Formats: sequence, C-alpha cells, structure tokens
Amino acid sequence: MDSATAPHDLIARVRERVRDLESLEPGERDVSAVDLIDEMESLKNAAAAAQARASHLLEQSRVAERAHLPAPKRDRGVATEVALARRESPHRGSVHLGLAGVLVRELPHTLAAMEAGRCSEWRAIQIAQGTACLSLEDRQQIDTELMADPATTEGWGERRFRAEVDRRAYTADPSAALASGATIVTNKRELAADDYFTGLFETALDEGEFIKAVKFPIPEKAAYIKFEQPASRFALVGVFVAKGANGVRVAVTGASEGGVFRWTEAEQALSSNFSASALDGLTVSADNMIGDIHGSKAYRAHLVGVVTKRAVNAC
Repeated sequence: MDSATAPHDLIARVRERVRDLESLEPGERDVSAVDLIDEMESLKNAAAAAQARASHLLEQSRVAERAHLPAPKRDRGVATEVALARRESPHRGSVHLGLAGVLVRELPHTLAAMEAGRCSEWRAIQIAQGTACLSLEDRQQIDTELMADPATTEGWGERRFRAEVDRRAYTADPSAALASGATIVTNKRELAADDYFTGLFETALDEGEFIKAVKFPIPEKAAYIKFEQPASRFALVGVFVAKGANGVRVAVTGASEGGVFRWTEAEQALSSNFSASALDGLTVSADNMIGDIHGSKAYRAHLVGVVTKRAVNAC
C-alpha cells in the first residue's frame, strides 16, 4: 500500500465499518458497536505510539543535521513541526515531543503497551509525569512493575492508575515527595509531606491508616541526584531539588539519623540565586548524620553539599 494513500484508505475503511454497523439490526448492532469501539481504541493507542516514535526520530534527524550548531539550537522548531502535523498548538507540540523522548528512552514497557493497543496516551502521560521526579533506575522499575504485564492494571480506572503511579513514586524516593511539596492522601485525611515524615522509618500514619494516593505538584525545574552506596546501590546521600511557584525546596535522604529532611539554608540561598554557586560556603552539621562503615558523619555531611550542587546543575 502506497504510504501517501495509506492513511486515507484506513479512514475509508473505518467509515465503511461504521456504515456496516448502521445497517445491522438493533440486537446485532449492540455487540458489533462495542467490538468496534474496542478496536478503534486499540488502533488509537497504537497510532499514538507511532506518533511518539516518529516525533522522536524527527528530533534525532534535526539534531543530527544541525550538529555544527550550539546544542541549544539543534532541536529548535521541532516541537512546532510536531504541533503542525498534529494540528495542535506549539505548546501541545512541545508536550508531545517531550513525552515521545521519555517513552522511547526511559519507558519501554509503556511504549510497548501503547503499540499493543492496551495503553492510552493519557495513561502514558500519567506515568511519565508521576515518575519525572525519580532517578532513571527507579522510573524504569515502576515502568516494569505496572506496564510489563497486561494483567497488572487490567480493570483499573484512571484515578486508581494515577494513584498507583504516585504511590510507587513516593515509595521509591520519599525525598521527591518532600522536595516537591507533595500531599499524602490516606483513607482518613490529607497530609502535607512536611507533616507526614516524623523520623527515620517513621511517619504520621495512625494504626489502620494507609496511603491511597500521593499528589505531586508539577515543578518548574527539578532534579534528583544520589551518591550510591556501592554494595546496595541505595543512596548513601540523595538530594532532590525542586523549584516551583512557591519557591525552592531541597530534600535530603539517606544521610540523617532522623530520616529525610529539608535543608532550609540551601533553600533560602537558591531562592535568591538558583545556581550551584549560591551554595558556596554552606554546610550541614554532622551531628545528626549517620556514621557507619560506609561513611563517617562528617563524610555524609560533606556529601550533602556536593550532591545538592550536582542536583542544581542538573535542573
């Protein structure tokens, strides 16, 4: 089939299916209508996956063509091209292009589920947004857990799906919840992340209370950097920096005997000047740091400053 006429032929076939449906008797029509809706949903999801791959390939081509230009100029205008092709605004084109890159590079199971017709573009956006605050390793772990097996999310509504993404993101890295100013939703109430964490492995949950969802505000900029403990690959020190409408928040995990905490001095400095140099001269007290065979209290306190600068640079 000629590529230039293929889309038109496909559209014609869809219209023909609808006309055939209209010609059926009411009893037959009901079953056939449901089947057609299901088929079209699968087709729509697969088409969104194809658009994502095509958008990412377009971006790669444009960047390669402009290799002689400074890096910030190489992908200029690609989002507008995507927007025009999809008949949407430049802003939406940018969203689609960003999602395409995340799907191809970081969420292979979600993209495969779309290509198989069982994951909508809406769900892909939810998992991309909900895991944006995580490291690549943690993000791909959630992608595998939720999207590799079709049976995992079978029968889930959209609210449950997003709640499960947020819950797993929170579990993977509590510093993301604290730095983002997330809201913890339980079966009894809603808690600000600042009020939820009460100590190392301790929270404000009452007996019989459990987490239903975690609401993450979308930051203007955010990055998480961890200094791995080689044996376990957990964070010896992990820092999440988020800049949003209400200022800058810095959360540190893995370092303190009191659990995850906010580094308020760094937040104040970065609110005035969001650059790594704003942290020069700032230090964290070693008094409450964890000291063990993997690193002394002083070593961890020093790492907090180093890793925070790296997180700012990564934003």
